[in-house]
Amino acid sequence: MNDLSCNSICQLLCCPPLPSKIAAKLAFMPPPPSYKLTEHAEGGHITYSFTLASYLKDSFIHFVPENMESMKATTRRGNNIAILYMPINSSSKLTFLLSHGNAVDLGLMLHFMYELGSKLNVNIMCYDYSGYGVSSGKPLEKNLYADAECALNVLRTKYSIPLNQIVLYGQSIGTVPTIHLATLHRVAAVVLHSPLMSGLRVAFPRLKRNYCCDVFSNYVRAPRIISPTLIIHGTEDEIIDRVHAQQLYERIPNTLEPLFIRGAGHNDCELYEEYLIRLEYLVHVEVDGPGVLNLSQESNSTNRNIRFSNGLLKYFCRNRKSSENNSKQISSIRISRKSKSPKDESHKQSDVCIPDASNHCHEKTLASITPMWMRKRGLHGSYRLSATLELISVDVNEFIPYPLTHRVSHLISLRLV
Repeated sequence: MNDLSCNSICQLLCCPPLPSKIAAKLAFMPPPPSYKLTEHAEGGHITYSFTLASYLKDSFIHFVPENMESMKATTRRGNNIAILYMPINSSSKLTFLLSHGNAVDLGLMLHFMYELGSKLNVNIMCYDYSGYGVSSGKPLEKNLYADAECALNVLRTKYSIPLNQIVLYGQSIGTVPTIHLATLHRVAAVVLHSPLMSGLRVAFPRLKRNYCCDVFSNYVRAPRIISPTLIIHGTEDEIIDRVHAQQLYERIPNTLEPLFIRGAGHNDCELYEEYLIRLEYLVHVEVDGPGVLNLSQESNSTNRNIRFSNGLLKYFCRNRKSSENNSKQISSIRISRKSKSPKDESHKQSDVCIPDASNHCHEKTLASITPMWMRKRGLHGSYRLSATLELISVDVNEFIPYPLTHRVSHLISLRLV
């Protein structure tokens, strides 16, 4: 705040002096539009072609998936929002509805959408909030909810996707519209990536009371979520403290085992292998695995303490999607049970365990275990991730509880390709 002038502070707090307006100025930071939607009239129908902005061509991989569909839709508040739909696999049973963070738009989310859909073998839809990208209107909390409702309605009506095949995925500020939708509809699952309790609690995480002037109040809505919910959060998040995820986990009535990634911050959870593994486990075992309990009907206490047999883990591992350069898969795994709390010191000792025939410890590169990909928000460029993962052998005959908590040890380095 030292570099803010008196005029800037007055403009922030007094023009107008409404909590919702002040919150919007602080919470929403739309980047310059990174794409264009060009309208075409074909056979009486309006279609749109998607192109990345020219300023990205020299600094970003200029790649637009051929099967991607772009469109605009009108929300109940009268704004026209941009929507992208990627049918990665026409036979896939699941579609992710993504609600992105506060500093990106669809152009910057494009490659993340494609990579996530390809790795998980699911279809993906993402939308821009009012005032982001080419969406009309202003970024306000009320518009945020209307935008999310509109995108979900397009998914259900235009593409005939039933609610039990939709996974709501929200990141950071995107967890606000995601939780809003999750209180209205029962869906296949809900994923909250780096969630916040409320606007005031970002500044004061230990706040006990609920104030009428608070905004983005996930804390109040959380008990009304009616679908299985997975929470992902970095233990070193410098923007939204991990206590937000911990408190939401305690308030949501139907939570799955959460993933607290040791060492991860607010914008780099995707760097860690456990991020992708946990989502694969959600998709292939918890939501769609044969012989698995219908988690959407289970109580919170059952979901939190559910144990998966070695056979189910083998099924999950066989169904992991491998890249062209990766022919090895995770075999029999056992992870010792850890406390739910991210504060538990036992998380510091969590590891991925892969035994070989001689039952000895080995050290392998991360690339030999699972495909690796990442997105660096706010930086335009293609990155390669190098990492080494220490693997420890254990007895494979015991039952295996989730979370599959493990850590990337040694050096993680980023390099521009």
